[in-house]
Amino acid sequence: MKLLIAFFNMAERDIPSLSILIPAFRWDISTLTEELKNQAGKLTVPFEIIILDDASGDPWTKVYRNLADGKHVFCHTMSVNIGRAAARNRLASLARYEALLFMDCDAQLTDSRYVSKMLEHFDGNSVITGMTVYLPEKPSDTTRVLRWKYGRKRESVPAEKRSGNPWQSFTTFHFLVPASLFPGILFQSLHPGYGHEDTFFGIALQQAGIPVIHTDIPLMHDGLDDADLFLEKTADAVGTLATILMQEGCQSATVKSIRLARVYCRFRLLLHKRLISTLLTGILPVLKKNLSGSIPSLFLMDVYKLGLLVNFITGYPPE
Repeated sequence: MKLLIAFFNMAERDIPSLSILIPAFRWDISTLTEELKNQAGKLTVPFEIIILDDASGDPWTKVYRNLADGKHVFCHTMSVNIGRAAARNRLASLARYEALLFMDCDAQLTDSRYVSKMLEHFDGNSVITGMTVYLPEKPSDTTRVLRWKYGRKRESVPAEKRSGNPWQSFTTFHFLVPASLFPGILFQSLHPGYGHEDTFFGIALQQAGIPVIHTDIPLMHDGLDDADLFLEKTADAVGTLATILMQEGCQSATVKSIRLARVYCRFRLLLHKRLISTLLTGILPVLKKNLSGSIPSLFLMDVYKLGLLVNFITGYPPE
């Protein structure tokens, strides 16, 4: 019955033409591309899948180019790595159609009607986001438990909860945006380094008055980094946040939208005391040992990130 209702709802209004945009870097997207092509092919509208190879190098560049069929699937290869924000902007500039469906390359479809369900929410004025999901089983590779646990507890959040803070809850893993709106917001690369692209984009959406509609349409995050790589990326993101804090201060919209930054700003006078800052930075190796093990603590992960942030900022007087 629900399937019939959805079908007739889609039939009552125009379905937008669709550009599916995938920034790719050294990840096999062959199955993902084929499944997206099959789902989009069942629609009655023009569609395209554009892969942006962000200077992956061989053999990956050859793999991505072989996916292109010249009709629905296209591949563009960058000669130098331009990063996640610029890659998404570049993809949008290449797109030809009304609705832009962005997704990360390490995604896996779990719903045979994923594409049509996302388009059901398209209204030409809003950004649509789905839910990031993870396998329920803990990975057998203990080095990947931290990324799995963090994803399950911190990223796999139901739409009802995310809707309470629609712009701050925005994530870039998969979302649908009208092509007509994208040039006015774009992804910002104002701060070098990894992390917080979704924060900047969410703020841009809020400032532009563009609604974010959260749904429970699932897309699985299949790419679980091992603990060392995940902690390396975490350190990069915290370093980016430290730069933002030192440049913009605690009153900026960016800082106020990031929980770790809010905690730092609330307790910064205490955290800058030599005893506290020395203690926090001194226990980082002990915390990292727990996080790299088979039973990582997310509370200790929070302490670890705060210690990194204090370590980055130590020597700069609190405001």
